[in-house]
Amino acid sequence: MDEKRITKPVCSRCGSDEISCDATAAWNVETQAWELSGHFDLKICLDCSEEMRNVPFVVWEGDARGKWVADPAHPLRPAALARINDDDAVNPGFVDLSQTAEG
Repeated sequence: MDEKRITKPVCSRCGSDEISCDATAAWNVETQAWELSGHFDLKICLDCSEEMRNVPFVVWEGDARGKWVADPAHPLRPAALARINDDDAVNPGFVDLSQTAEG
């Protein structure tokens, strides 16, 4: 079974997923829209102002009752990972059908 891997970038210091990155855009004459043409290496955490060049990612493991785990390729402080899993919004889009009203 080919499962979709769900990841998100997080701050290596505080665990926040509020990460910002400056980017450049170019005008596409054919689509008549701005299109992302590149981004800069430096990322900034909007919660604690940590500046990062190598942003760690976490991976969702399991189903709706799963948890975020550190991607082995990226360093992440244990306290940051604990904060990510304590957050109320860790569930990446799974719907708990037992909590929905029957129509």
